[in-house]
Amino acid sequence: MEDKFDFGAYADIFRAPGEMLAYKLFLSGQHPTNVSQRLTRPEDAHRRSNTFLSECEAYRRAGQHPYLRDHIARFADRYVIQDVTDCARSVAHHYMLDHCYAMEYIKGAASKIGEYPNGSRPEHIQKALNSFYEAGICYLEDASVFFPDDPHNFIFIDFAIQEFEAFW
Repeated sequence: MEDKFDFGAYADIFRAPGEMLAYKLFLSGQHPTNVSQRLTRPEDAHRRSNTFLSECEAYRRAGQHPYLRDHIARFADRYVIQDVTDCARSVAHHYMLDHCYAMEYIKGAASKIGEYPNGSRPEHIQKALNSFYEAGICYLEDASVFFPDDPHNFIFIDFAIQEFEAFW
């Protein structure tokens, strides 16, 4: 757990010191975040699993797109994690250990794409968004972008083929 450096609604993000990859490990229904929100049902686990698969497929597609491949964090691979420990005790039950992927670690601060509403987006950001849709990557509401003002070096993370909403 000492290597956890960020978190989201679906996953915790880990990176060992000096490692060039960040690992996005999806939360199980037993994670305190999901327990507190009562997202512990089988359909909630199914939604988290679908989200994982949707994100992996989106990175695969974007990595093959002639424009996007230079503007996304490089997708490394999917991984199965053996254990997650906190102060030498296992907290593996808080995670879906077979729902993890690694991507290039990007140093810097990311901005949510929503901070750039239609009409105020730089041309290169709009071109990337159009390219995502062209590639069938339609869930960009959670997307973040590093270096958004640099038309040559901007990098997107957190996008998916589609969204899987929670059923209440």
